[in-house]
Amino acid sequence: ELENFERLKRKIADILMDYHKNNSTNTGMPQLELLKSISKGLDKSLLNHTLDKMSEEKSIKITDDNKMSLFDFKVVLDENMDAIVKRLEKMFRDAEYKPPDYNTILNQRFGDEKQVKKAYQYMLDTGILISLGESIVMHKKMVVQAKEKLIQFLKNNNEIRISQFRDMLNASRKYVLPLLIYFDTHNVTIKRGDVRVLGQKYR
Repeated sequence: ELENFERLKRKIADILMDYHKNNSTNTGMPQLELLKSISKGLDKSLLNHTLDKMSEEKSIKITDDNKMSLFDFKVVLDENMDAIVKRLEKMFRDAEYKPPDYNTILNQRFGDEKQVKKAYQYMLDTGILISLGESIVMHKKMVVQAKEKLIQFLKNNNEIRISQFRDMLNASRKYVLPLLIYFDTHNVTIKRGDVRVLGQKYR
């Protein structure tokens, strides 16, 4: 049993090392992908137990969205990738509450499509960009700003309608609604009929 456990630990470390080598801009390997790489017949509870143990021993890190990496792995961007990330970030910050969609980004020709895709994914993985669902992605700064304005408004007025939030951000419903749904799922707001009220932890 112990021998199996040690062997599995070594195998996981080897797989992650390989993954980092081939995907240097990814923050980690999705757990499902890791499971497939190990073996089809592996007992899932044994894998989870091993991963928890490795995490405790600080040999791997597990992110909130279930991505695995070796504990001391850090994404290092090369000059080209760093330049693309900076240009993308500027584009999203300048767009404020009217963020570009993915095709618009590709049309900017910031670099080779594969590189742009990697840079974009890196920004999502590291939280520079936040996905609001409905294919809408916004810069973290804008989301934080909207959240602060929303909390302040609700502390003073108890409730808010979509139209009020839209006017507050000077944005269209297309972007405001996914933002509100995002805040609902993160317990910032609670939907009550046509209005939103402040979530419990912010009262």
